[in-house]
Amino acid sequence: MVIGVLIGAVLLFSRGAISFKSNPDYEPAWQPRTFSEIYDAFDSIETDLNDYIWPTDITNIMTSAFGEFRSTHFHAGIDISTRGQIGASVFASRDGYIEQIGVSPFGYGKYILMRHKDGYATLYAHLDRFDEPIEEKVYEYQYKVGQYSVTMNFEPDEFTYHQGEIIARSGSTGSGPPHIHFEIRDTNNNPLNPKLSDQININDTAPPIFNRLAAIPVNVRSFVNDRIMPVTLAAVATRHGDYVIENPIKMSGKVGMAVDVHDRNNDTWYRHGIYAMEFFLEDSLLYSLHYDRLPIEHRHQIRLHYDHHLLSTGRGRYRKLFIEEGNALPLYSRRTHGSGLINTDDFTPGNYHFRIIAYDIAGNTSTLSGKFELEASPLENQTLKNPDIENKPERLFSESRLQIKTEITRDMLIVNITHPEFTENPLPLIVRNDKKIQTIPVNDRRGLTHQYRVQLQPSSNSTLHFKYVYNDTVFTYLETVYSIRPDKSGEINIDNGNLIITYDYGSVYYPLFFTVSRIENKDDYYYSFNSTSSVLDKGIRFSIKATDTLEPFNRSIVYTRSGSRWSTHGSTRVYENRTLTGYSRRIFNDIKTAVDTTAPSISNVIIDGNRNMRLRFRLNDDESGIDHSSLEIKLNDEIIIGRYDPDLSMVIYRAREPLAPGTYTLSITVSDRAGNSTAYNRTVTIR
Repeated sequence: MVIGVLIGAVLLFSRGAISFKSNPDYEPAWQPRTFSEIYDAFDSIETDLNDYIWPTDITNIMTSAFGEFRSTHFHAGIDISTRGQIGASVFASRDGYIEQIGVSPFGYGKYILMRHKDGYATLYAHLDRFDEPIEEKVYEYQYKVGQYSVTMNFEPDEFTYHQGEIIARSGSTGSGPPHIHFEIRDTNNNPLNPKLSDQININDTAPPIFNRLAAIPVNVRSFVNDRIMPVTLAAVATRHGDYVIENPIKMSGKVGMAVDVHDRNNDTWYRHGIYAMEFFLEDSLLYSLHYDRLPIEHRHQIRLHYDHHLLSTGRGRYRKLFIEEGNALPLYSRRTHGSGLINTDDFTPGNYHFRIIAYDIAGNTSTLSGKFELEASPLENQTLKNPDIENKPERLFSESRLQIKTEITRDMLIVNITHPEFTENPLPLIVRNDKKIQTIPVNDRRGLTHQYRVQLQPSSNSTLHFKYVYNDTVFTYLETVYSIRPDKSGEINIDNGNLIITYDYGSVYYPLFFTVSRIENKDDYYYSFNSTSSVLDKGIRFSIKATDTLEPFNRSIVYTRSGSRWSTHGSTRVYENRTLTGYSRRIFNDIKTAVDTTAPSISNVIIDGNRNMRLRFRLNDDESGIDHSSLEIKLNDEIIIGRYDPDLSMVIYRAREPLAPGTYTLSITVSDRAGNSTAYNRTVTIR
């Protein structure tokens, strides 16, 4: 693999010129969504919830609940255990007709969308096969278009079923072990919690379980237990359904809470999501949550619902107990953005009791309680003495034994300065942004590392000049911070046009800040992006011109890295002018381009040569990955359709009708995402 030019999704510091374009000729007014736009369509449920039945008879065990966390969206239904079996009966939950079916190796796998007389719908996913008339129709269409993945829509009179009739058999298509995924959707296809129906019940007398509580400073004047970064605390069980935070939480400034909580029912050890939650300070309700219905358009806003910083740094899944700016989920009883945040300026200093109540849908509750010790910010009325920097020699941080590292969280730049030995009274940090000069006090001390917080302001870009006095020398450092505002569209032109980032109105939920570093390796380089609040709404577009060393260019791929694993960016397109373009709904941690010239492999080909021929084989590509739409299997030049199992990286085929005895030629071809292809040919004797 040859590594070439690197890219990023929103930013960059480069060796070339940087330019920023905003304020185009026409800028329509951008406005956040109103309460009416968010809630009106979700205020009433216009279906008979007791007209739905449990869609199988194999078990009454729920393994995943509605609204649970998924990496890119909320879980839109419930998962039902089939005890690891394939082929369990799947019933129509109500009278209706089959409106749509889908077949895919990924996501829902094989699914049925069934429409009912009141306009509501039910969805059944991860199926092994459809009822025979539907299965035959799908089979014919797959062979007509020559591919496994298809979507088909039907007229209301084509496939009608009564409640309780078998519409499919359960399977494990799409992802995960064998189970049934079941949804109820309203007339706009918004998922509705199936457990709101009394007929869809499970055995559940167990209350929710609190694990940990997080207290999150949200601005530069905020502290929690004298820390400037989020603090997580264990929830201690005192008796059935009661939990406490044992020590008071000392807070100043504006602070948000978040909680790690889950549920279980009597018949399984699977962790479930909860149904509802309330957050009280003394007797005042600050925040409430109910998972009744989700807007399908905004399912990806799960990244606003959970704390993105704690999630992206691997500290866990914490539901916020406050409503983030830009959040358009109808889950919070019409509470305004910022509800749930505690601003100590609004309180008399002292101790205040809090309690958080978690509910499951069966009515079981648990309570987490504790005390907040609210006090004025230690920065209040603080007078700083500016360090003496006159007539002192200047050097770069890189020329010293000091270490400087920055991190962006929300609208703050956290500056960490680590000393080679203990320093009892570290001096303030001097920060210049254009003509404005700030003196930043030490906000937090942890061993040899001292932390400072710099308030960021949304603008096209901002180069911060740091000066820090140590051992009678002034050490300097530059950091360029970029930002995108929700009320602007614009273009960032980087490195003389080698990288161009464009975004539209509403691309982000709130002003988004980031920095970027160029990381040099022995033979290549990549760009690493620094932002723990990198959540996009509409997303951004990027365009990268490849270097002359990136050859052959028609095998170029964009890779992104989250954690330690590089993976291909699926929406990239390659153009003849040596430009790669793509679209992203998030900002990547690391990003690069590379050339993949290695063809995928076809291995472990096993053929059962009787008349009901069975075929299976593995596909593998360690670089750009398999392009599953390119797979073609032929028997004597006639296309046959195999099913791809992504969990096993295996393709499976079984003849629907007996083959005539004789000799056949089997051919398999497949390509990877860079366009490299491989072929497999074999003679097959059918007995």
